[in-house]
Amino acid sequence: MTSMDLQHLRKDSVRVDLTRADSNRAEPDLALVPADSAATALAMEAIRNTILKVETIWEIFLETYSNMFHGQGGFGGSTGGFHQQSYRMKGEDLHADVNVSFDDAAFGCEKLIHLTSQDGTGKRTSLQVHVPAGIDDGQSIRLKGKGMPGVGGGEAGDLFLKVHVGARPGFERKGMDVYTSAEIPFTTAVFGGETRVQTLNGSVICKIPAGCQCGSKIRLKGKGIISMKNPSVHGDLYVEVKIQVPKYLNPEASQKLKEYEASVNHGAYERKAG
Repeated sequence: MTSMDLQHLRKDSVRVDLTRADSNRAEPDLALVPADSAATALAMEAIRNTILKVETIWEIFLETYSNMFHGQGGFGGSTGGFHQQSYRMKGEDLHADVNVSFDDAAFGCEKLIHLTSQDGTGKRTSLQVHVPAGIDDGQSIRLKGKGMPGVGGGEAGDLFLKVHVGARPGFERKGMDVYTSAEIPFTTAVFGGETRVQTLNGSVICKIPAGCQCGSKIRLKGKGIISMKNPSVHGDLYVEVKIQVPKYLNPEASQKLKEYEASVNHGAYERKAG
């Protein structure tokens, strides 16, 4: 090509800069497009726009996956390699059952438990567990970090102990309240008086109102189960009254009781007639 042809070429041509998408940009490739070819120019412009879109998509790709797998930094680096951060995951939680007595649940205790691994090794582990006062049947105690070990340096899982509370003869628990019963003589039910009642903390004297009926419940405030949330709060103890009916009466007592029956029936007849 002559010098005149080259001069003519420089004047009548358009240069399109095609660059690579990475940060280390190479020398641009050059494409020569005749100026008088409108269709070719449009085609080259479309190619350029496509390349710009590819660059944008590539940059988004780098930023997204770099943050996902490497935190602050990236794909590549000086060697162009892919650096992946170690994967961390919390260990699996474990679940087990533990039996405690009625009093241990009511007042709390320290309990030594033995766990056997279920992975086939039969490994036994002993743990000292604090059973909080007031815990109820079906609630769980959480031992943080006593579960399965984590993955890739992650924290260990937790151990959850489901509590099963045993029974205590003469007492029934409903939440923080406790129910029991007491037998009183027939005369105490009629005239009123006092009787000794067994509570969780020992026996107390309970007042019986005159005319107390069988099945009546007397409430002893604050004699129930302690609250796990607030140690200053306690439930109540409810005493169900059971009246003792005498099996044997001497002649004098039998006669007096018959006189009482006649008097009651006569009074009822007069009230009905009136």
